[in-house]
Amino acid sequence: MYHSIILSVSFYQYTGVWLQPVADKLAHLASFVSDLSADSIMINTAINDVYSDTVNVLCNATDLFVPQRKKNFINFCGPKN
Repeated sequence: MYHSIILSVSFYQYTGVWLQPVADKLAHLASFVSDLSADSIMINTAINDVYSDTVNVLCNATDLFVPQRKKNFINFCGPKN
């Protein structure tokens, strides 16, 4: 059942659902950064976490929804002489 649910959603829907917590984390980070007493190491760590979470969601979505083909699957050069 779970597998069929995943396949019935699109890349756009999947990323929308899974990037929402990342957007929430980013909003929290923005409010934290506006505080002048914020620790730069904590800010750097939070930025890295947001970046990593974003990349992970996009890579997972790609694996689920973007068809994979071998290199030169479609050859546009025509026959070789």
